[in-house]
Amino acid sequence: MIPSASVAFLASLLAGAPCAGAARTTAAVLDFEAVNTSAGDAAVVASFVRSALVRTRLFSVVERRRMEKVLAEQAFQQTGCTTSECAVRLGKLLNAKKVIAGSLSVLGKERHLNIRLVDVETGEIENDETSAAFANKEAPAVAEALVRRLLGLDPAVPPAAPAAGAVSESAEQSRTGRVERPPAAEMTGRDGAPMVLIPTGEFTMGSDEYGTATDERPPHRVSLSAFYLDKYEVTFDLYDRFCEATGRTKPSDNGWGRGSRPVINVSWDDATAYAAHYGKRLPTEAEWEYACRAGGTGRWCFGSDERQLGEYAWYNANSGSQTHPVGEKRANAWGLYDMHGNVWEWCADWYANHYAASPVQDPTGAVSGQYRVLRGGSWNYDASWCRSAYRFGDDTGNRYFSYAGGFRCASSPAVR
Repeated sequence: MIPSASVAFLASLLAGAPCAGAARTTAAVLDFEAVNTSAGDAAVVASFVRSALVRTRLFSVVERRRMEKVLAEQAFQQTGCTTSECAVRLGKLLNAKKVIAGSLSVLGKERHLNIRLVDVETGEIENDETSAAFANKEAPAVAEALVRRLLGLDPAVPPAAPAAGAVSESAEQSRTGRVERPPAAEMTGRDGAPMVLIPTGEFTMGSDEYGTATDERPPHRVSLSAFYLDKYEVTFDLYDRFCEATGRTKPSDNGWGRGSRPVINVSWDDATAYAAHYGKRLPTEAEWEYACRAGGTGRWCFGSDERQLGEYAWYNANSGSQTHPVGEKRANAWGLYDMHGNVWEWCADWYANHYAASPVQDPTGAVSGQYRVLRGGSWNYDASWCRSAYRFGDDTGNRYFSYAGGFRCASSPAVR
């Protein structure tokens, strides 16, 4: 049953529904309030809502970059703007007739999205909808359904695909050629490497299973904002191209071959330079372990049965004492390959026994140290060194070591 308020609103909107090309009601989606989660997490969900609103084809939606420009010119901060009165003021600054405001709340593993439609002229809340609890991966579908409920549209009817040759949905989008989209599940980095979107979430970092591994203790809860991570370890193909573009000396392949094998004999400094050249970065240690575990809690991404490790990793029991081309073993649950074994992977953090004082939200490790962190094990180390929680460290400038380190890159999501 559609609420009568929604019926009235939709009827008034459609009564003067414009023909194709005519002006539509201008609407703006404001930053969402983040409750027990990060502002970045709420911003990603707000982008899903914005895209769902565009797909109804009922509104001219104010593009996010234009919003930021206007608010910056007016020195108006959205932070803390959660009331309807504040939404109205923002709507007037943006010349919007309607505003969608909302909040993303997280309690344990449960997430709830609330959105409300505010009329800028009257200041009235025309409708208010809250979702049932949902998992992080369900956020795009939940945003779509909630927007359609908010507007009194049939939630069972999928939004119509844009007509052939259709362009952007707002005047700003038409002018700039940009269409605002939520982060894709996968994207291609500027270096040409496929990247996987790792969802916002929390996990238990570390382990107390190995009594001598004091740097893995204590296990502690960590919450992370969404980020992208390379699907594969950076290969010689990619790194050699970087060297040619920047005039750097190509690293040795130890006589094993180049091509799609993971690059080896690169230092932390080398890996950081590569990432920066392509607008990327090294993952934090927390990001790396979270991505490696992919929702699992065992010693490895698949569990704790060592007999399965050979399906996922090249390590000393099956590697033939050398690296192998990336992606030949099974991926973890999030589609990442070679997180265990093949080559050690540099992380951004300093190596230190800092877990007891680690922040809960998006930790970045110790503030200083002598070594940088390496994770994942490699072709010449045994199964215990390839565990998700295992930590190692080395000098930032060291290239030629027995474990022949490599890396993969990360980046933070942005609406493109």
